[in-house]
Amino acid sequence: MKPRKKGGRSPFHMSAPKQRRPAGSPTKNQLRAAAEAHARAHVSTWQTLIGVADQTWPRVPKAALANSDGNFHVVAGLVQMYGQLSREEADQQVQAFFSEHIPPMPSVESMAAAAAAAVAAAKPVAVAEPAEETEEAAA
Repeated sequence: MKPRKKGGRSPFHMSAPKQRRPAGSPTKNQLRAAAEAHARAHVSTWQTLIGVADQTWPRVPKAALANSDGNFHVVAGLVQMYGQLSREEADQQVQAFFSEHIPPMPSVESMAAAAAAAVAAAKPVAVAEPAEETEEAAA
């Protein structure tokens, strides 16, 4: 085994160095916080839509809809079970309901664009000072 150079990499550890995230892109914590906020908003939106969902699928008990917290797969399973539908039909009905009543989660790209806009807005803007008038221009 060759002796290692001082400060050099070990020959057994040949992975590439870590890449820094681009400036203006959201951090992992910002993405996690945005996802958690969206999940809380989704649950609160679902709580307001339980009555509409109960009218859409009257065979599904209201308590079961309330306990689902708006989880697509749970709601589709309830619709399939109580409505005696195939999984594909239940998925189509629930997808149509969700697309009509619940907004989609923002993408990572849109969150990155919003973060970049916030960074740009936070930068101080240099204000140009008015040019001093000379005696000749005033005359």
